[in-house]
Amino acid sequence: MAETIVEVRNLKQHFRINSHFTVKAVDGISFSIHKNEIFALVGESGSGKSTVARSLIGAYPPTDGEIYFYGKDITDRANRRKHSELLHRNMQIIFQDSSAALNQRMTVEKIIKEPLTVNHIYKDKKQLESRVDELLEQVGLNATYRKKYPPEISGGQRQRVAIARCIALQPDFVIADEPIASLDVSIQAQIINLFKHLQTKHQFSFLFIAHDLAIVRYISDKIGVLYHGKLVEVAPTEELFENPIHPYTKSLLSAVPTPDPRKEKNKVLVPFDGTSFTGQGEMKEVSHEHFVLV
Repeated sequence: MAETIVEVRNLKQHFRINSHFTVKAVDGISFSIHKNEIFALVGESGSGKSTVARSLIGAYPPTDGEIYFYGKDITDRANRRKHSELLHRNMQIIFQDSSAALNQRMTVEKIIKEPLTVNHIYKDKKQLESRVDELLEQVGLNATYRKKYPPEISGGQRQRVAIARCIALQPDFVIADEPIASLDVSIQAQIINLFKHLQTKHQFSFLFIAHDLAIVRYISDKIGVLYHGKLVEVAPTEELFENPIHPYTKSLLSAVPTPDPRKEKNKVLVPFDGTSFTGQGEMKEVSHEHFVLV
């Protein structure tokens, strides 16, 4: 069994709107991510995927539950401060909107240098400059982009810069929060292949958040399906696609488009209106590493 990098136990993230109404964005989910593994979270908009990402990175203190990173409790802010060096060096996030994630007044060079400078990685200036060139090359850019500002480059190029900044410290764990949703389809394929290449080269562990199941099938090792803040099914990727058990998973997979027009024409969608889903119950093991909410 590979080493566990991240373990989430009964995570709850509730937002109180007023005295009468509380949004249960994430409501008691548990999962683990192992070394060199790409774990994907899928579900419709509003299912709680991005809330999970922000809880892991510490943007939202959890309402309840526990989060462990390399076996160290990082659930609350006090523990995060205690393990801040470990977290800053080994846990990074890539956001969906690269325009908002990058400082528009900083050059590409300064954006990539920032984590290296803040963490005092290189004392020698030549080594720092060489590292920036290396990172640009790894994400498919060249030295001509160093002096450009984010508004001067395309969305796909901005996302590459965000990825270069993310991997600058060679983290062990990367959270990718719908990193391709705002990009054109042709650019999406390039970024996904870049993720695969970097994961193979550097052996990162990924939490990959997406709603495109075709992309998820291509990139991930294991998939968790979220519905209204509940993790309804977790399984290895191919097993989930070949043998979905939860009705919501079946409904999601039935909606995936196929490149064959004849199959697409005759495809039968599996309805799921959620009326029979109470969100109660426990995760039951169906087969090795395959769990479903019952």
